[in-house]
Amino acid sequence: MRRPPGLTPPPAPPPSSPTPEAAPARGKRPKPEPAPAPASDSSTTARQGRGRPATPRPSRAADEHLTEPIVLERSALRGGARTATPAETAPAAPKPDRPEPDGRDPGRSSASQLRQAVRARRRYERREARRFTQWSRRRRISWLVGLGLAVGLVVVALLAAYSPLLSVRTIEVTGTSRLDPATIEAAVSDQMGRPLALVDEGAIREELSQFPLIKSFAVEALPPSGLGIRIVERTPVAQVQSASGWDVVDPAGVVVQSSPQPVPGYPVYDLAGTQLGGAAFAAAGTALASLPPDLLAQVTNATAATPDSITFTFGTAGQRVVWGSAEKSALKTLILQRLIATQDPSRAVEYDVSSPESPVIRGG
Repeated sequence: MRRPPGLTPPPAPPPSSPTPEAAPARGKRPKPEPAPAPASDSSTTARQGRGRPATPRPSRAADEHLTEPIVLERSALRGGARTATPAETAPAAPKPDRPEPDGRDPGRSSASQLRQAVRARRRYERREARRFTQWSRRRRISWLVGLGLAVGLVVVALLAAYSPLLSVRTIEVTGTSRLDPATIEAAVSDQMGRPLALVDEGAIREELSQFPLIKSFAVEALPPSGLGIRIVERTPVAQVQSASGWDVVDPAGVVVQSSPQPVPGYPVYDLAGTQLGGAAFAAAGTALASLPPDLLAQVTNATAATPDSITFTFGTAGQRVVWGSAEKSALKTLILQRLIATQDPSRAVEYDVSSPESPVIRGG
């Protein structure tokens, strides 16, 4: 590059005071700079022959300093030139990190602050996650607690049911009037000592089927060690003559009692044209079962050729009752009792209650 006129190269700095850029690194020995080569006479003579004053050629060290940027002030543009020194053009050296007041390294302090910030961010995210999943966690805990309680109750119930502490030690029989409770207890005594949950109802049913008076029964547990048997007895309403004697039957025609002689207190049912357990007999049995015990004891005989032609007689005078069908038997019983109260028991009259809303008394 051609040097502008009027500028002279700056003097080379002494070797003892190198510039900041030329300063060698710590621990390394500086390399010696090569000596500047002397300017040749031919170049000087040529310049003199052109009519220009000969100027000495700067050294190589000076050329190195000239390669640095030169700062020109505004005065140089007006005619005056000023050459920037290497110290002005040298880049500013980085400032060393100042230690913290407590003596800690700034780099290490920044790294620890970063780690603390990361940990704080993670804690915040965990708190937010717990806050947003709080309802689902509570619901899950509620389900688990409820399931645990249910399983615990089932286990406790099973342990208590099959425990020897809840085994049968007493049998209580209720609902009997004609049967002896001790006889029924003896029939089901094989259930003694069994846990209440393992009572065999099939075996009890088989044992109680030997009693004709039992219509139905129910078995119930009486904790901690009781077994209850509630009996529903059959209600005998009439007696029929058989080849062996007399059989007392209930409204369904089931034989409750057998005797070689007529059994007092039950009317004689005439099976002429009907059969035991048929529809006509069932209707007559329902009508007789609706009578109160004191009135039923006065009935001497009953008959029903069809389910709608039930009749029976009662009393010493042979008073006759036309009952009709088995429908509205309770109302018919009430009307019959009121009609009997208005008549003389010694008179042979007929009470027709087949239509209870309009009863009729005939005879007398």
